[in-house]
Amino acid sequence: MSAAAEPSDVRLDYAPGEQVRRRKLVRRVVFAVLALIVISLGVAFGPAGYRWVRMQSIVRAAANHTFPANFDIYEDDPSPNGIPPGPETKRGLGTLRPTTALHPDPGELADLLSVTDGGSGFSMFAGTGWQGAPLFFLGERTAPGGKRWLVAARLTGVTYYPHDGGTLATGYRYLIIERDGWRRPKRHSLGQAWGGVHIPTSEESGRGVEGVLKKDPAAPKEPGRIRVFAGRADPNDGAAFTVPYEVNGRTKQFRFRVTDEGDLKLEEQGKEISLPPTPSRQQ
Repeated sequence: MSAAAEPSDVRLDYAPGEQVRRRKLVRRVVFAVLALIVISLGVAFGPAGYRWVRMQSIVRAAANHTFPANFDIYEDDPSPNGIPPGPETKRGLGTLRPTTALHPDPGELADLLSVTDGGSGFSMFAGTGWQGAPLFFLGERTAPGGKRWLVAARLTGVTYYPHDGGTLATGYRYLIIERDGWRRPKRHSLGQAWGGVHIPTSEESGRGVEGVLKKDPAAPKEPGRIRVFAGRADPNDGAAFTVPYEVNGRTKQFRFRVTDEGDLKLEEQGKEISLPPTPSRQQ
């Protein structure tokens, strides 16, 4: 037989049912208000936030864009089995030759222009009339003073000189876009230039001015096959990139540098170079 329970002083206090229901109601109201605030913020700022994230992704993709190794952007071969020159092409000493794009522009360029604050000026670079000018560089370069520029450049023509075994000068059009942190990128400059060689005039020669390149009697008076490759960033100079090309079976390169002012300068050419091996050829 079990012993009788001892009396206890412990009391269990239960909240009245009305108080419990009131607390539950308050919690539900608070949760509902918070949910409404979150939904309102999402409706108000969600599209803008999405556009900002998309813009940053586009800018990063353009800044880091690279072409495949040894990627042909232009080719002209007068041989019977080569690519024929255009109907208006004149081949020879110092003649600016029209160019034809071998590949369409990369999608990163159109995406970048779509989020860049630049007004109507983009038609001068990416309009219908410029689709035939091959794009040879797209990417970010940093000027000596630390300014970060997004650079896009097109080939508008090449000029052959029978110097140093045969050398090309080039015409180019460029677009410089300012990368401005979390804000929209802004178009800074749009320009067109020609260069790459300096052939002294008779007056300069009389004053003893010499160009980098020397006359070469053994060089063909007219070029053979010409190939221009997409540019690649210079790993030793954050402001520069190089554009290799082949003429008369020799490989040389153009070297471009961005300036603190937002211009794109083409330096005079130096010696013959060697192209890196191509891991996978893209036709």
